[in-house]
Amino acid sequence: MSVETLIYVDVDGVLNVGIADGEKAPLLLRDSDIDMARGCMPELHKYALRDRMTVHRVMSVADEPIARLGEKTADTFSVFSARTDAHGLSNVLVQRLADIVKVARQGGPTTMVLSSKWRLDKNAQYREALEERIGKCLGQPFAFNATTEKAPEDTASDRLAYIAQHLAKFCKTRKRSSPLRA
Repeated sequence: MSVETLIYVDVDGVLNVGIADGEKAPLLLRDSDIDMARGCMPELHKYALRDRMTVHRVMSVADEPIARLGEKTADTFSVFSARTDAHGLSNVLVQRLADIVKVARQGGPTTMVLSSKWRLDKNAQYREALEERIGKCLGQPFAFNATTEKAPEDTASDRLAYIAQHLAKFCKTRKRSSPLRA
């Protein structure tokens, strides 16, 4: 039996790695920042305290080993870093999303819903870049089928509420009686 799949896609912290930076917006784990932080390490004592703390934050995340279901691995979180020219997206994480899409499509109809702030009109260039990157990973053009409501959000709970609203509307208008996986 075919299973319909609905996939909600967030970007920040899902298709990239964010590093907590106190009250400020998270830092993105990017190749260029890792290189810069490594370069600062030999003479770190010469930098201001705030800069030293930032270098330590970046390196502590970049060098953190990845635990894969109890396996021992030499990989660290640096494998998930974003290239500076890649709109802050991790190639590895975008490829993993594309792999999920491939599997979902094999099981039946799949609807891709962008729930990130990238859904907003002012972020159209980022959304288009993401669609292009996913399409390259899939080997065919890709576009999101829908977005959650394009309304202001101040908290994570706002985003969850928009996802819930979208899911409720989707289910009301759905004409299929087969299973739905969201």
